[in-house]
Amino acid sequence: MNEPQTEIFLEKKGLPVVQRALIKSKASAEAAAKKFGFPFVLKIISTAALHKSAIGGVEIVYSHQELEQAYSRLKGISEKINGGLLGQRFVKGKELLVGLKADQTFGYTIIFGLGGVLTEQLKDVSIRILPVSAAELAKMPTEIKSKEMLKNCNMKAIIAVLKKVAGLAKPNFKILELDINPLIVNEKKAVVADARAIFKE
Repeated sequence: MNEPQTEIFLEKKGLPVVQRALIKSKASAEAAAKKFGFPFVLKIISTAALHKSAIGGVEIVYSHQELEQAYSRLKGISEKINGGLLGQRFVKGKELLVGLKADQTFGYTIIFGLGGVLTEQLKDVSIRILPVSAAELAKMPTEIKSKEMLKNCNMKAIIAVLKKVAGLAKPNFKILELDINPLIVNEKKAVVADARAIFKE
């Protein structure tokens, strides 16, 4: 599943997802920016670009003038990889990672850690083999090396997302891999800002 498809799936399963809109033209980009307000996130969507930041595929724009420039640049990138564009409401907060993976030996594992560009650099994560208790899931944010950066974040919201994701580890959902990165968390909430999923055929 690409990002929009995965996010629709997650919303149906009760996870909080940032407001967004598919961008099909410069006019629709302007309309989305007007709806969500500035700053505004514009990014490419493509199964060929799993790490958008690595190819310059995400921009935070602060004005209509910046939006016009960002739209032209990102449209050029997306066309080269047969992708599209997505506009999102900007949410300020810490970037975290929540993942779910089916393992042939252990079954499902759930992963929590730093997200965004720091994911691959620091590999600062906590892992559990599912199923586990709610108490065990609640321990995960306290186990990463960078846990101090979470002190002003809404821990209840983080744990609620972990519980929802753990609840997806069921054979009938046929999930092979789920990657929520980033999960944006601040003092008020936690919302999925980018996600992708791979399902069994």
